[in-house]
Amino acid sequence: MASIKSDKVVSYNLPLYLRGAALKWYLGQLIMLEKEGLRANIKNWIEILRRRFKANPTTALDKIQDIKFTIEDARKRHYAGIYVAQLLRWTAELEYLDVLALLTVWRNIDANLRVFVPQPTKNTTRADFVQAMDCMRDTWAEMYSGPKPKYDGYARSRNDDWINWPQQGSNTYWEKKKESQ
Repeated sequence: MASIKSDKVVSYNLPLYLRGAALKWYLGQLIMLEKEGLRANIKNWIEILRRRFKANPTTALDKIQDIKFTIEDARKRHYAGIYVAQLLRWTAELEYLDVLALLTVWRNIDANLRVFVPQPTKNTTRADFVQAMDCMRDTWAEMYSGPKPKYDGYARSRNDDWINWPQQGSNTYWEKKKESQ
C-alpha cells in the first residue's frame, strides 16, 4: 500500500486498520505524543509494532520444532508455500538469517521427502526453495498415495514368454511349452 500511497498517508491512516489487541494497545496505552510520532513516519510504525507484539522466544522455538512437513501433507498435496511461510514467520521472531531460516525449514521436512529437495545455500531465495518443494508435490502424492498393485512375476502375454525364461540348466520351460501346444 505504501507504494501506491505516500508513506505519510499510510502512517496517518494506519490506526484505522488496527483490530483486537493492537487497537486496544493504540487507544489505551499510547499517549498523544507517541501517536503523533507514529504518524510522522511508516518506519516508526514498523519498529514499535515489532517491539510491542514480538512473540516470546521460547514460544517461537516451540513453534519451529512443532511445524513439520510430513508424508501425510505430501499425500494430501499441501502447498509448500504455506508451510514455508509459517516457519519463516517464527524464524523471523528469533531473527534468524535467511540461510539459517531456510535450512531450518528444510530440516523440518520429513527425511523421506527431504531427499528430493536441494539443501538451501546462501544463494537460495525463498521463492526458489518453495518452487523446489512445489515441483515435487504431484510426485510425492503419487509416491505415498496408497498401495500399488504388485507385480506377479509372470509374463502378461504369450508373446512375452522370453521374460519368464527359467534359470540355466532347467528344462521346465521346454516341457511347459510342449504341453501347451
